[in-house]
Amino acid sequence: MTLLAILLAVLVSAGAALWLTVGTDVTGRREAARLVEETMDAWERGARPDPRRSGEVIAILSSPRLGTWPVLVGVQDTELDRGLGWYPVTGHPGEDGNMAIAGRRLTHGSPLRHLDQMRPGDTITLQIPGTRFSYRVIEAPAHIGSGKDAGWVLDPVPGKKDAVPD
Repeated sequence: MTLLAILLAVLVSAGAALWLTVGTDVTGRREAARLVEETMDAWERGARPDPRRSGEVIAILSSPRLGTWPVLVGVQDTELDRGLGWYPVTGHPGEDGNMAIAGRRLTHGSPLRHLDQMRPGDTITLQIPGTRFSYRVIEAPAHIGSGKDAGWVLDPVPGKKDAVPD
């Protein structure tokens, strides 16, 4: 009976791991695509996002290496499970200064799975109602330290906590 219990525990654990890595990716990508389509339709009808409302899509991010993802207000699990999250304490899309976006590299669509493959010259487009902003990568993200203790990424000017954006 003990061997059967161990085998059952292994199978349940393997199933959970498979769901977390594969299942949530499939459902996360579908949810993100649905949000992008609904958001674009709403913007075409004149709707405008409210940057004070957690979970609201405020922008659409597109990149040949990363794909197309909704950018939602907030960086909690409820937002990151549906796409990318925007830190509301940082600049708004298109404003001067630093706009910080978070996302998952594994699970829930894995929007940043290929971030380490970005190269100088790659483009990232951020779309908000009526406007598109294009950015060009100048330093490969794989060469930039931004772990959990890297609070500088939320500075108004990265690495310069008290600086004011130009």
